[in-house]
Order: sequence, then structure tokens, then C-alpha cells
Amino acid sequence: MSKLSKKKSHIWKHFSVINKDKAKCEYCFKIISYSGGGTSNLNRHMKKLHRTVSIEQPLLRSQTQLLPLQSNSTEAGPSTIPLISEDIMVAPAVTQRPVQLNVQHFAKTTSPLPVKKKKQLDEQIVKFIVKGFHPFSIVEETEFKNMYQMILPTYVLPSRKIISTRLIPKLYQATKEKVLQLTAEADAICLTTEGWTSSSNDNYIALTAHFINQDTTLKSVLLGCTHFDEWHTSENLSAYLLKEVAEWGISNKIAGIITDNSANIVVAVHLTTWQHFPCFAHTVNHVVQHSLDAIKVQLDKIKAIVQYFKDSSSAASKLQAMQIQMDLPPLKLKQSVVTRWNSTYDMLDRIIKIKDAVVSTLAIDQPRLNTLTPDEWSLLEKCVQVLKVFYDISVEMSADKSVSISKVLALNKIIKTHVDKQLLETESGHFQDNYKLLLQTLRKQLDARFEDIESHVLASEASFLDPRFKKYAFIDKDKYDQCLRSIRAKLCNLFKQEPTMQATTSLLEPPQSPQQMPQQSMSSNIWDYFDKEVEKEIIQNPTAAGSIEIEKYLNEPLIPRTDDPLKWWYDHRLLYPNLYSLMKRRLCVPATSVPCERVFSEAGMTISQKRSSLKSDEASQILFLNYNL
Repeated sequence: MSKLSKKKSHIWKHFSVINKDKAKCEYCFKIISYSGGGTSNLNRHMKKLHRTVSIEQPLLRSQTQLLPLQSNSTEAGPSTIPLISEDIMVAPAVTQRPVQLNVQHFAKTTSPLPVKKKKQLDEQIVKFIVKGFHPFSIVEETEFKNMYQMILPTYVLPSRKIISTRLIPKLYQATKEKVLQLTAEADAICLTTEGWTSSSNDNYIALTAHFINQDTTLKSVLLGCTHFDEWHTSENLSAYLLKEVAEWGISNKIAGIITDNSANIVVAVHLTTWQHFPCFAHTVNHVVQHSLDAIKVQLDKIKAIVQYFKDSSSAASKLQAMQIQMDLPPLKLKQSVVTRWNSTYDMLDRIIKIKDAVVSTLAIDQPRLNTLTPDEWSLLEKCVQVLKVFYDISVEMSADKSVSISKVLALNKIIKTHVDKQLLETESGHFQDNYKLLLQTLRKQLDARFEDIESHVLASEASFLDPRFKKYAFIDKDKYDQCLRSIRAKLCNLFKQEPTMQATTSLLEPPQSPQQMPQQSMSSNIWDYFDKEVEKEIIQNPTAAGSIEIEKYLNEPLIPRTDDPLKWWYDHRLLYPNLYSLMKRRLCVPATSVPCERVFSEAGMTISQKRSSLKSDEASQILFLNYNL
């Protein structure tokens, strides 16, 4: 056996032997000395110049492995391997230059991923699925697997079964524990709830919680979106709410609950004895929906026009071309939805903006649809101007990331003032009867549905405790005085509780030794008489203490309406500690049940056509994770 045939080091996969002292690198063709048979120089060369190459990896090139020269071989031709020495191993002629391994090849040869890293990647896959509403089967799609193979070849994607049976329940439990911690730290919590029916005819009830944390930041969490197959009676709904609240351990923290105006849920809330506030957005929707009957004829005509352009792609193209020709913005018409008056406003606002293009297109293609008179177009333009205030208010109050309950009284004041101003104008000018009827109906609906809004404890006290509004949110001074008395009474109770708590704490503490007691005259105390008199006055007059705190707060200047009231309270929490405590029970209340509606919008994407076979408990966990992650 030749000497070189005993070379077993992997380094020889990347070098060609020139002679017994020299070797050539197959990547850069540099000649390296290995005198004495050692491979240190060869290894040093590879690590310095070809560090991405794995020594164990075979050379990537279109050639055979290095072969020992056999002078007596009859298989190899004389021109294939030149004869140098029978003890020297040489390479066959190469057909192309060897290829140095790139980063991807280097990644393929690395060791398997650490367990911790794999768990992190598995969790991120689950987050990708639940936040993006992707089906579990995405991990089995070929291109998705190819993408991960290119990015991280050593990572093995979990199967859809592993995701649904292990990874999602595990992440759900971990997230639930975090939510439990958040709700446990909250001083007061407000709930919103609403029901929904999926495309597969399954009923769900969502329950969200809203609170102000220790950093005075408004937080929202989803407590659950539960499959509910019982009759939606008031008793069943009430039992469900009480059960959910008890399971989360927040029964003694409920500051109120926001729902729509359905009779069954309103009665259910009353059975729980919680403070109930009807969704402000739903109430405004009812106010406007009833008032739109005054222009029903004109609305039906507009709907017919919009539907024509929706049904005909040719007509829609002609309308767009007409807009461009008339230098109008290229806008598409919008159709209204029966249950949402906002969509009716959108429909009217959009068609009025491109009215000339619509009329011109209809005059050419469908003259029979152009049945609106100039007076009717003028009527609709006036109606849009009136309804814009209602539309803007609905949009603003639908935001769930900022304090909203304290705006209710101020917005009620703004709406009524706006309608009264328009009604006053109709008395001094010539206006169509439909327009007058719309305004009159709006005013009557506002009076009926917001008659006692300033007496509602949640809305009134929230407005008082918002440094942007205080007394200026009220229309009725008597209602403001009533709210002020209620705030004083609550602060008085807080002051009465504090001495009791301090006394209880002192009883639990061990008595001090004489060495620990402060140095003072043991025989007499010149302050005894004064201390007794003052102590009696301090402890037994909590009403005065509460009034002082309230007066100091009211004397503070209003902050700009665009400022964050929670930030102001955080900065003044030590100056007004009792008002701050009460504030956390009021400003945490959302004015609408929109958070639940958003859950159901996401539920519609979760229980989609690709996920129609999704089980109800899996859907509930996905919605919980989507909201809370």
C-alpha cells in the first residue's frame, strides 16, 4: 500500500498533491507546503481564506474523487492521468473550476437547532397563523416549506396536527395566565359583550374587559369568544356573564358593562346588578335611522342608481371615464347597508361629490334612472351637511384606544346644539318640508334616547373627572350639581375607610419596645390636648377633606381637548389620590361595544371557507390569541 493512500484527514478533500512536500488548493490554486506530512498549514489556509467551507463537506465540482495512480492500469488512458510516481496521488482532469461553498451550504452543515430556539420558532409560526388568519394547512404547502428550507434548513416545520393539538393550546394557556395577571392588578374593570352567528350557523358570545393599569394606561383584553348554544334568554345570558366573571376572579371589580339596546341583554345586565350603559354608537344609529324616513323616496332613487353602476362593469367604466373628462376625482360609488346608517351617509356623500359625472353618464346610457330633480339633489346636499356631525361622532367614538365615555355628555351637547341651529334657520327661510321633517325627527329622537344621559352615573362622573371637560360637558346645571354631590359622597366613603384600614394595620403590628419608641417626655406631653382636638377633627370630618380635594381639582385649568386625560391624572395622582382612585373606575369605561364588534369581524376571517371545519373551541382559542397577543 502506498504512503499517500493512508491519508485519512478530511483536509485532503480540498487539496491536490503536487509532490510529497507541496499541495494545491482546489479553490484558489495556491501551492501550500506540508513538509513532514503535517496538515497544519493546509488547515490554516482553509480557515483563513475559505472559512465558509466545511472541512467535512466533499469538494463541489464536476469531477471524480481523488484516485491513486496505478501505472499498470488498463482502464485509464495515457492522456487521462500523467505518470509522476507510483507513490503520488493526483487528480483527474477537471472539467470546471471547483466551487467554494456559500453561506447556504455552510448553514446546511451546521448542527441541529437548540431546543430553545426551536420552541421560539414554533411559537412564532403559531403567532403568524393566529394573527394573519391563516389555515393550519399552510405549514404543509410546498412553497411555504421551500421558503423555510431556504431560510433555515435545519428547522423542521411542525405539522398541522401538532399546531392544533399542542402548540396553540400551549400558547393559549400562557397568554391566559398573562391576562389573568393583568386583570388581577386592575382596580376596576368595565365589560363589553355582544353576540354573533358564524357562516356555519354557530352562535358565539364575546366578552372584553377594559381597565386602567398601574401606569395609568388604558388596556383592553378579550376574556373569551365562547360558543353559546343555549337560548338567548335574559336568564341564560345573565348566568353566562356571572360565570365568566367568576372564573376570571373579577366579580368584585366590575365598574359597568356596555351592550347594545337589545331587550334580552339589557334585562340580563340588570339581573347581574351591574351598572349598564347602552352603546353610544348603537343609540346614535337608531336616532339617525328613524330620521332618514323623511327622505326615504330620495334614498331609494339613489340606491337604484348606485346598484346600476355596481351591476354593470361597462357602466362603471363609462362613469370613471366621465369623471376624468370632467376633471373630477376618480371615485367609485358606495352602496348602503340596512343595519348601518354610516353606510347611507357614505353613499350620499360619495354620489354628491361626483354628481355631475353620474348625471351625465345616466343621460347617455340610462335616462330612465335619472329621476332626481334639482330640488331633490339640493335636499340631499343639505341632509349630508346635517348628518356629517353624526357621522364624525360615530367614527370618533368607535376608537377603543382612548378614553371615550367622558365625551358622551359633551357630544350630546354638540349634537343638540347643531340640530337646534339648523331648525332655527328653517324658521327664517324657505326650506323643503322633507328637510324640516328630518331635523324635527332628529331632535325628537335625541330627546327621547338621551333624555337622562346627564343623570347616568357612569357618563356624568366620567365627564366630571375628565380634566378636559369637568362642568362644561353638562347642559343642565341641576344635573351637574347632582353629579358633584355624588362625587363628594364617594370621596367621603373613601376617607372613612382610610382610618379604619390604618387602625387595622396598627393592630397587626407588634408593640414597640421602649428603645424603639421616640424620645419624648414620659411624664407629660404638652401636645396632648391639642392632638386630641385636631385628631378628632381630622378623622371625623371626611366630607370637608373630600370637598377640599374636589375644589382644588375644579380650580385646575382645563387641559386642551386633544391632550390625554390619563397622562394628566398620572402626573397629578399624588395630589388628588382619592379622585384618582375614583377616576380609574370611570374613565376605563368605553362608550361603545365596538371592541366586541371588532372581535366578530376577526371571527369572520377566522371561520372562513378554508377553515369551515374548524372546531368551536379551536376558533375560540384563535380569537383569544389574535386579540391578546
